[in-house]
Amino acid sequence: MTTSTHSDGGMRAHAALVGSAACFGSATALSKYALATLSAADLLLIEVAGSAALLGAMVQWRGRLLTPRWRSYVLLGALEPAATYLLANLGLARTSAGRGALLLSLETAFGVAAAALVARERISVRAGLALIGGLSGAALIGAESTGDRATLTGDVLVLASAAAAGGYGVLARRLPTRDEPLTVTAIQYLAATFLVFPFVAASWLTSGTRLLSAPPPVWAAAVATAVIGSAVAFVLFNYAIAQVPAGRAALLLGLTPLFGVAAAAAGLRETITARQLLGGLIILAGLTALAPPRRCRPSHMSGSAVSAKSRRRP
Repeated sequence: MTTSTHSDGGMRAHAALVGSAACFGSATALSKYALATLSAADLLLIEVAGSAALLGAMVQWRGRLLTPRWRSYVLLGALEPAATYLLANLGLARTSAGRGALLLSLETAFGVAAAALVARERISVRAGLALIGGLSGAALIGAESTGDRATLTGDVLVLASAAAAGGYGVLARRLPTRDEPLTVTAIQYLAATFLVFPFVAASWLTSGTRLLSAPPPVWAAAVATAVIGSAVAFVLFNYAIAQVPAGRAALLLGLTPLFGVAAAAAGLRETITARQLLGGLIILAGLTALAPPRRCRPSHMSGSAVSAKSRRRP
């Protein structure tokens, strides 16, 4: 009975991780659909404010929102989600969802580079392979011109978003984070809501807002990016990560860009070329190099590390 229960729990944890990857990946396509009508500022406000309201309510219900370490989490929120969401939305408005999903998966490679350049950490052979594979795959994807209104500017902005997310991972490891992951993430989103408002206000003053004229399907897609790509994905990830070996978790989360490409092709009718698929496979191959040996125990990640996966982006 105990073995059966343990096996069932492991299967549920693995399924939850796959579901988390599906949420993160599909949210990129949802964002692209919403950006066809809304401005980047409109979608940004819905995403961060909607996620903040939902996560804040969940934490407040448990009575654990206040913490003496909130300043550290505000600093983390400036990078993730404020900077990453802002850059990603600006980029996705100028490139395709499929390309965006693949390029955003370079977050890990940028994290490796940031750890070496900023934190002076040594790059292992595995990390070097991941970095080389990621950059090679990105170059292959970016070098191709498609009919999905993809531009170099959009690709660069998406890459900047991935770089900000990679830098966030390095910062998160250096700041004290002893609170529950849900608390850390809620404070990050609450802080991001205030931090992005000057950009939103400036955008509304210069270009106006399209929120009032947006049809219900667009509103639904925008809200879904906040709910599915942040709150639901975070809950699934947080449930599973302590029960799945770190290497296997990394591989399962590596499915995120594939879900993003599939959602873009099926939902947005985007054309996914052979070169894009090859570039994505090279990026994924690099990510698998980071997976530790099978003997690693389940990963008990800190609050910041878990909150790093609470976004919609791969």
